[in-house]
Amino acid sequence: MKRKQFEPLEIDVFETSVYPFPNHSHTYYEMVYIFKGCGNHYFNKLVIPYKAGDLYLISPEDEHFFDIKKSTKFCFIKFNDSYFETNKHLSPDNLTTTSPVDIMRNPLLKEEKLSFDEPCKTILKKTVENIIEYNGFHKGSDSPIMFFQILSLFGL
Repeated sequence: MKRKQFEPLEIDVFETSVYPFPNHSHTYYEMVYIFKGCGNHYFNKLVIPYKAGDLYLISPEDEHFFDIKKSTKFCFIKFNDSYFETNKHLSPDNLTTTSPVDIMRNPLLKEEKLSFDEPCKTILKKTVENIIEYNGFHKGSDSPIMFFQILSLFGL
């Protein structure tokens, strides 16, 4: 199954004991942050244990699903090709050589669990919380504030 997204940016947060989607791919990019819980992330042909504080990068060519062992709170930051293109005027000059989309497609950043040391773990969690909070008040896809918060995740 291929899930589709038409909006440039969507933020979804939910907690569940049973992952509601079978193995699937997307027409968009997805960053998945785990606030709490544990289980296994089935990513392409890999099985990667997950826990609170983990971040996953998923591209349109990837397939994945989560097997939840302990009730999990997820944050999905989903964007399509047009999100960074539309906001290109806000991008720092050094993004012309390595774009967020290039980072999302880098197998080295996806085939192993990303690891963060302090203070980056705390900054990562707070940045995701900021994105969720701001999204509750403003349309995220049109916001420079949201754009820079998402860029900061790539910086981490």
